[in-house]
Amino acid sequence: MAFKCPPVPQSLKALNHYLKVASEHETRDPVVAYWARFYAVQLGLTIDKSSPEAKMLLFSIVDWLEKRKKELNDEAINTEAVGEAHIENYAVKIFSWADGQERNSVHNKNVVKAFYSAGILFDILSNFTKELSEDFEKMRKYAKWRAAYIHNCLKNGEVPEVPAETSYDYDEGAQDLVGPDAGQGTSQGGWNFPPPAAPPQVSSPTQPPDNNYFAPLQPQPQIPAQTPQSSYIPFEIPAASVSTSALPVETITKAQKYCKWASSALNFDDVPTAIVNLRKALVLLQTGEELQE
Repeated sequence: MAFKCPPVPQSLKALNHYLKVASEHETRDPVVAYWARFYAVQLGLTIDKSSPEAKMLLFSIVDWLEKRKKELNDEAINTEAVGEAHIENYAVKIFSWADGQERNSVHNKNVVKAFYSAGILFDILSNFTKELSEDFEKMRKYAKWRAAYIHNCLKNGEVPEVPAETSYDYDEGAQDLVGPDAGQGTSQGGWNFPPPAAPPQVSSPTQPPDNNYFAPLQPQPQIPAQTPQSSYIPFEIPAASVSTSALPVETITKAQKYCKWASSALNFDDVPTAIVNLRKALVLLQTGEELQE
């Protein structure tokens, strides 16, 4: 169900970033489109919920959200833990692709768009949590800064400097480039980069594959061998002591979070942490009790 967006009033121009990402993912990833508009409503209500123009926009988005939720009946929309994992994994995937391209000295609009989109997706993660983890917060600010920095270098005919470190340190003094007015061409340093509405076509190795949009360049983490030097500890799967149909919702939700954290750990090649969280999820689902370390 396509969303026909009413005019965005000047008071809610900060919503343009999230509405743009939602529009780009309307058919590509409906879950991203849903949570991007959900975030836009939450943000809009904190800025302007009284002017007629703002009410028209926010009410229309809320109406779309309600209808779309029923239409899709998707677990990543109905269950917040699953939705959080979906957005988190997608944000990290896009960020990883852009970061890998840049560290291979590839600087183009695709890289700018990837960093820009990743920064917005990390914003959207706050739909589910009061504050981002330290790692995600650093990645969020870094992504927005690099999007603005690379864009301005390309615009001015300059060659961007490739980061020398793998840590995501960003220029505190450049944050005015990526604030709420970024993309609006403001006198405070906003940058005019409207991300393309469709994924780029593959014509060279420097472009992201359109089948996965932005696929990460990192190799898939390998489970370490079971040797004395490995941190892997053999684990005996516990016999089920409770009926899975009798598990309370809270237990299932906690197991989903453990699985989500395991997936996030793998995004950072942290296999031991992923194993620990998967064990916890398995024991919780099998016995209804927390794993005793």
